[in-house]
Amino acid sequence: PRHVCHAFLLNLNLPAVYFDASTDKCYCQECNSQVQQAPDLQFQAGFPYVVPKGWTRFGLRIDQVRAEVDNIWESWCIAYHGTNEQELPSILYHRQLLLPGDVLEDGSVVKNTHNRPPKMYTSPSLQYAALFGTTSQIKALTPNSPIHGIQMVLQCRQKPGSFAIQQGQPNMANPCPHISFDRIEWASTALSSIVPYGLLMRVVPLHPN
Repeated sequence: PRHVCHAFLLNLNLPAVYFDASTDKCYCQECNSQVQQAPDLQFQAGFPYVVPKGWTRFGLRIDQVRAEVDNIWESWCIAYHGTNEQELPSILYHRQLLLPGDVLEDGSVVKNTHNRPPKMYTSPSLQYAALFGTTSQIKALTPNSPIHGIQMVLQCRQKPGSFAIQQGQPNMANPCPHISFDRIEWASTALSSIVPYGLLMRVVPLHPN
């Protein structure tokens, strides 16, 4: 539910200036039946992306001059990047994704937890990108409900031609029915070619009955 995601976001104590409420959007059935009726797979700038049905987007402020000069809303594709509450403050502060070895705002270092070459990884598949974030536990929604958590994924615009399209990570099953596994991961070292413009969140059961 959107109100649960919003409460979790407030608890992160992030500066309000990072966010742009005018671009907030809820993709759940209750709030947006039109989105639910749309195809799951759509295209932007010639590249596919999975519509984030069931998620809530909290809009992020971006550099409007940069957006206009690069024409990111028309000529850049849509990509997703899984994140967590430890890395999110630094990503929002610097307005760019992080590489393994980068130092976070709290002084800790970004770890290469998935043993991949030190690049920025995105995906046209929201389901795949979510696998590389973490799920933060939240309080029970009702007294007798199972334990739930919050997943967070950054919705980004990414410059075509700035990334390599490659197969998903070994020993992983394809979680996405819409994107083939041999093209599900995008790898890039071009920091300025990815612009996060939305923080997607959803509530998921951690221990379903």
